[in-house]
Amino acid sequence: MQVSLSGSRVSDKDADYVKEKVGKLSRYFNRVEGAKVELNRYRSRKDGKNYRVEVTVDVAKKFVRGEEYGESVQQACDLAVAKAEKQLKRYKTRIIDKSRQAEEEEFVPAPIDADNSKKIARVKHFKLKPMAAEEAIMQMDLSGHDFYIYSDQQSGQFNVLYRRANGSLGLLIPEE
Repeated sequence: MQVSLSGSRVSDKDADYVKEKVGKLSRYFNRVEGAKVELNRYRSRKDGKNYRVEVTVDVAKKFVRGEEYGESVQQACDLAVAKAEKQLKRYKTRIIDKSRQAEEEEFVPAPIDADNSKKIARVKHFKLKPMAAEEAIMQMDLSGHDFYIYSDQQSGQFNVLYRRANGSLGLLIPEE
């Protein structure tokens, strides 16, 4: 796996450590195309965690990202890699479960109760951040939902990304 580093004031020792740790993420997928690691050092943070490591792994055109702060480059790297590793495990498990579920189950529609068909069962509040469609696809995959609502980075409009019955993706864009 190709690991590219960026950032200021990165020693060779730290670069070797980061490349070794991030390189181990390729054991979860054969299709890991590469990883980008951004290292930053801040002069004064109140919590003393002056190093930030951001790891972005490209897996079959999906991106897994982990970002953490630490008191040293090694500590921040360990935390960020652990975060990315957790997401990779979850993504791989989801792929395996979907393939097994498709083989084992037949779809049987649940009976609709006439009394509960028009009631709101749950209300969920969330914050929207502007993002590109590619990032919304990644967020939807990582969240495990079949839809994702986001604010488009270029137009500022609210868009809905959804998974169609055949597995492809659809995008709802409101007209003005």
